[in-house]
Amino acid sequence: MVRKKCGMTRRNANQRPSTVRWIRRRMDALELGLQRRPLLSTVTRRLRVAMRWVVRRFLPGALKRPELAQARAVMADAPQQPISGPRVLFMTFRAFTTPVAWDTTIAQALRLRGARCEFFYCGGGLPICEIGWPREEAERPCQSCGPYVAGMLEAAGFPRRSLSDFISGDERRAIELEVRRPAHDGTHVVDPIIQQSLMQFFRTGTLPETEECGRARDDFRVGAAIMKVVAPRLLGEISPDVVVLLNGLLFEDRIVREEALARGVRCVSYEAGAQAGTLFLSETRPAGEYDITELWEESGTESLDEASEHSLATVLSTRRTGAGMPLRYYARRRTLDKTEYSKLVAVFTNVSWDLAVTGEMVAFDSMTDWVSETVRIAECHPDMEFVIRAHPAETRFRGLESRERLPDFARGDTGSLPANARLVPAEEALDSYALIDSADIVAVFSSTVGLEAAAVGKPVCVAGKTHYRGRGFTTDVMGTDDYRALFDNLAWTDYDAERHASARRYAYLFCTARERWRLPRSKRRVRRRCRHLPPALQAGGLGRASKCHECP
Repeated sequence: MVRKKCGMTRRNANQRPSTVRWIRRRMDALELGLQRRPLLSTVTRRLRVAMRWVVRRFLPGALKRPELAQARAVMADAPQQPISGPRVLFMTFRAFTTPVAWDTTIAQALRLRGARCEFFYCGGGLPICEIGWPREEAERPCQSCGPYVAGMLEAAGFPRRSLSDFISGDERRAIELEVRRPAHDGTHVVDPIIQQSLMQFFRTGTLPETEECGRARDDFRVGAAIMKVVAPRLLGEISPDVVVLLNGLLFEDRIVREEALARGVRCVSYEAGAQAGTLFLSETRPAGEYDITELWEESGTESLDEASEHSLATVLSTRRTGAGMPLRYYARRRTLDKTEYSKLVAVFTNVSWDLAVTGEMVAFDSMTDWVSETVRIAECHPDMEFVIRAHPAETRFRGLESRERLPDFARGDTGSLPANARLVPAEEALDSYALIDSADIVAVFSSTVGLEAAAVGKPVCVAGKTHYRGRGFTTDVMGTDDYRALFDNLAWTDYDAERHASARRYAYLFCTARERWRLPRSKRRVRRRCRHLPPALQAGGLGRASKCHECP
C-alpha cells in the first residue's frame, strides 16, 4: 500500500480512523506476544470485543478506512485517462484491502506509461463469494465490499464497470432458476471451477456433508453460471490488450482468465512474492501456482556467483527472522527440546484450505490423508521421532481461523499419537527454522519451507503438488506405498552436493524472480517504480522494462 501522511492535526476528527488502526495494530502485537499465555490471551480477546462494541456504538465514523484519503492524496497529480493506447483491464472483485491497493498502484504505473486502464468489480449481484454470503448473513457483505472498491477506484481516478453493467437482474434470476432445476437423476455434478472457492469459504480442506454446505455449493454454482455469461460480454465490450487479476484460482478470476485466453488476450495474474513487499507475476500459469518452469529451464544450470549467493543468503536469513516474510506469526519463538531418537523427521503441514493445497492432488487424496499416513509410518518406526508442525495460520488471523485443524485429524480415530510422534499446534511458537536445523529428514506437503530446507542441504520429501516438485532436488512421493518405502530405506537422505547446489539455484531464481515487483512505499517512489515494470506487465506501446525491477 502506498503510504503517505496527510498532515492532520491532533484536533482534526478525520484522524480517528488512523488512531483506531494504530490501537488495532498495538492490540495485534499484544496478542502475538501473549500466544503462549492462554489466560492473558483470553482476557485480551475479550477486551477487544468490548472495545469494538464501544467504537461501533459511539464512534462509527472512526471505522472509516483511511485508504481513500491516502489514494486521493497520492493520485492527486495523476494524468487523465489517455485517449489512445493499449487497453488494460483490471479485475478487482473483492474488498481485500491490500490487493485493491496493489491494483491501483500497478494501474497508476501503466497509466503513466500511456495505457488506458479500466476496472471491473462486483458491486453485488452474486449469491455468494469467498468474502460472504449475502442471503444468509445479517450484515450483507456487499454493502461494504462494493462501495469500498468503487471508492478506491474513484479516488484513484480510474473508470470502472460493475457486474450489473453486463447482466440484468431478470437474467440473473433466470440463470438461478435454471441452475437450481433438479437434475434428471436427482444429483448435481460439482463444477471443479468452484471447488477451491468453496473450500476458501468454509476454511476447510474437506467439505462437510451438511445442509449449509449444500446450499453454499448451489449458490456458488449459480455464481459461476452468472460469471460465464458476463465474461464474454465484458471482454467483448472492453476489448482489452491485457487482463490483470489476483492469483487466477478463485472461480470469478478463473472464468475471466479462461475466457481471455480463449480469445487470445494476454492475462497476467499476481500473488504475494517470496519476499515481503513484493509481488509474483505470471502470464503462463495462474500466479497462485508460483510456476517458474520457463525461468528454471533457461537459467537453472547456471552456477550462482558470489553476489547471487549473498543475495540468496540475505533472503533466507530475513525469512528466518520473520523480517522478510509477507506475514509474521509470532513475536517470540522457542527452540525444540532435544531427544534421544536416532532420526528426527520434521513434518510441515499447510493450512488445509490454502489454495496451494486444494488444487490437483498427486499422491494422496488430501493433505489430511498424508498426515494420517505419516502417523502410521511413525508407529512402524519407533526409533525415529516425528515432529508434526501445524501451520501457524490455522489460528493466527482473526476471522480466518481454520475450521479443520491439525489436532482434529492427526490423532485419528484413536484420539492419540504414538510415543515417537509429537504434535506442535498452530498456537505454539516453535521456531520452524530451528526445527529444520535439528531435523535429519524434512517432509512437506506443499509448503515453501520444503524449498528452504533443501536450500540448506536437508533431504526433503514432497507429497503434494508444489512449484518446486520435480525439479531434481527433492524426493517426490508418488503414493502411499512409495511414501512408506522412503522410511524403510533411507539411502535417499544421504547428503548430495549437486542436489544441494540445485536447490540453492532454484531458491535464488524463485526468491529473486524477474517477474517480481517491489511495491512502492511513498508517493515519490510511485513514479520511480513506474519506470521499472516486470515483463509480464508490458503491453504494446508501453515501452521496455529495465533488466532490474528495483528502484535505482
